[in-house]
Parts: sequence; C-alpha cells; structure tokens
Amino acid sequence: MKNLFFDSVSRVVALAFTILPVVGIKHAGAQDDVPHEIVDFEVQDDGELAQRGREAAAALFGNLMGRLAEAMSQGGTEAAIRVCQSEAQALTGQTAAELAKKGIASVRRVGVRVRNPKNLPDAIDRKILEDFLARWNPDSPQPPAGQVIFLPQTGQHRYYHPVPVAASCLACHGSPSNIEPKTAALIEKFYPEDKAVGFAEGDLRGAIVVGFSSPQGTKAQSE
Repeated sequence: MKNLFFDSVSRVVALAFTILPVVGIKHAGAQDDVPHEIVDFEVQDDGELAQRGREAAAALFGNLMGRLAEAMSQGGTEAAIRVCQSEAQALTGQTAAELAKKGIASVRRVGVRVRNPKNLPDAIDRKILEDFLARWNPDSPQPPAGQVIFLPQTGQHRYYHPVPVAASCLACHGSPSNIEPKTAALIEKFYPEDKAVGFAEGDLRGAIVVGFSSPQGTKAQSE
C-alpha cells in the first residue's frame, strides 16, 4: 500500500511539476523564513512527518492537476502553460490556506534546473538535491524515499519529496530540439531565463519542499 501511494503521488507531482513554473506558497503568518546561508540540518527518520509531507504534495498538485488537465484537453501544452502563468498563484494560495490548518507552514518546489529564477533552491535545498542525485537511478521504477530534516537554528522541520521526469514532461522539458516551436516560443515569452530543459525520462527534476510549524504546533493541529 505504501509503494502504491508513493507511486501515485509521484506521478501526479511529476506531471504538474514539469508543467508549472517553480512556485512557492505560504499561508499568511506562517514561518519558514530560513536564511539562504543556513546549511546546518539533521536528517530524521520521522514516518509521521514524511506521510504528512506526501499528503501535502498530493493535495497541492491534485488541485492544480484538475485545472491543468482541463486546459490541456482544450488547447494542449500551450494552453496549460498559459494557465500556469495566469492562474497557478490563486490555486496554490487556496491550497496553502487549507494545508495551514494541518500545521503546514509552506509548500514549494525546487528544481535541479529551474524555470523561474525567482525561486532558486536555497543552500539546504541544494544539499538535499545533491543527495538525491547521488542515490538516483533513472532506470529504477521507484525513486529514493522522501527525506525529513530538522533545522536546529529555527526549530523547524522540512520534508523533501523527490520528483522524477515522466515521459509527458518532455514536451516542455526535454531536448530543446524536440520541443515544438510554439511551445518553445511561449516558454521564452513567459520565462526568458528558463534553464529547465534537456531532461530525459527518469531524470531527477527536483523536489517538493514541505515546511512544518513547530513540532508542538504541528502535533496539536494534526490531532
């Protein structure tokens, strides 16, 4: 059951992650403001937080995928890109408010190579992505397990959910020579500094980062 849940979340996350620009969402008043220079963290084996992190990732992308699927059915990849550019923030904001009730302080995505330069991974994100890459096997049907970490400087936890590149991702993130001209032109229009191309199926695309409130607050809100 666990593997089926992980696989279903990964499939949904992979498609949405590769269509949407890398966007962070926060609930008003939530705290996940870790300075970019902080790199000290502790890896923790916390099954409860890992499960909650997977559920948060599934909730975010489940909401987004409904709208994206509608757009793609009506106008293909170009329509989906336009929806991402114009509607993604409102949809993610709604999800953030829902997740805040469950002790989720923030939900965001980081990439090995990013589409939106305003959302580059911080120092901790980069270290986790490097660890995923070191353990990554593009031929394996199961990505490495997600990772829970603790930040001693802030008393906060994060959960990282690795995101593989699916075949459907390559229309926007594959080899530039294989991306349709209309799609490439639209990406260039909306994201002129785009670096998120050149991926192959099975590569590591990035990670979903879920930030939690304090352990006490998280436990209280989850009960």
